[in-house]
Amino acid sequence: MKIPLTAHGREDRMYWIHDKKGTYSVRSGYKLVMADSFKHSHTTIESFWNKIWRYKILAKVRNLIWRASLNVLPTTDQLRAKRVDVDSHCPVCLMHEESVLHVFVPCEFAEKVWETVGVASSPLLAANFKDSLTATLKNHHQDQEIIAMLCWVIWMNRNETVLNTKSFTVLKVVTIAKNFLQQWQDANQPPSKPAANSNRPELVKWKPPTTSSLKLNIDAAIFEDQGKAGLGLVIRND
Repeated sequence: MKIPLTAHGREDRMYWIHDKKGTYSVRSGYKLVMADSFKHSHTTIESFWNKIWRYKILAKVRNLIWRASLNVLPTTDQLRAKRVDVDSHCPVCLMHEESVLHVFVPCEFAEKVWETVGVASSPLLAANFKDSLTATLKNHHQDQEIIAMLCWVIWMNRNETVLNTKSFTVLKVVTIAKNFLQQWQDANQPPSKPAANSNRPELVKWKPPTTSSLKLNIDAAIFEDQGKAGLGLVIRND
């Protein structure tokens, strides 16, 4: 009722608030859809990073997951894209072209690692490592930290193969990941509080004696340099 109305008697009309002139156009509609899509995408990405940074794992493991999710690890496809003359085949399986996604998911060695720990992955449905990891972490919520640790050891095995021509067994990868995670968690446990019924001696406080009785407090000291001793007594009633 408080809205001021025009005195010219104009009729109401449709007005598109996302355009300065109030007229709808495909261009303004497209901009609105893309803006909403960006907000949703930005929220999803931010949620993903928040989960990664909250994991109770080694900082270098979180760093590896961050780099792999951004697709900036020095895999052969990345090196060749930067004009580095290297063999494009995966140095671990020697069958397919190496990419960040391939190293951690569809590589035959990585597949055996995930099978050993009972983690299922869907590489055909993922466009990149981040999408694959997001789906895997969602399906295995209780195993998120060991999954991140396994990624780190899988990458460690890849580097050992490239740099030192040595490789781990699948069982060794799983064992290293579990041991590292357990050791880190044990080292970062908060100190436990002493139990209420512990055997620590309680502090003794002075109390007055009961009625019709006396209490004697006594203390003594020896002064060796003077060859003397001292004695003090205090007697108190209730």
